[in-house]
Amino acid sequence: MKKSSPTDVIFRAYDIRGIVDKTLTTEIIYDIGRALGSEAVDKGIKTLVTAKDGRISSPDFSKVLADASVLPYQLRP
Repeated sequence: MKKSSPTDVIFRAYDIRGIVDKTLTTEIIYDIGRALGSEAVDKGIKTLVTAKDGRISSPDFSKVLADASVLPYQLRP
């Protein structure tokens, strides 16, 4: 039997869900942001929009996601 990874648990067909600081951490959010930013750069997308809800974790997660998604733009030649 295949052991599940954190990404097997959080990624759904239509969204990303997890338990804060258990299956959904700032490290994972950072990696997601980097991936989104890289995809945007590859596709020539110049604007990314993020949103958040009223959960206590939203401000921190939103900042990590935004900061990480901008990094690929800063690194491109």
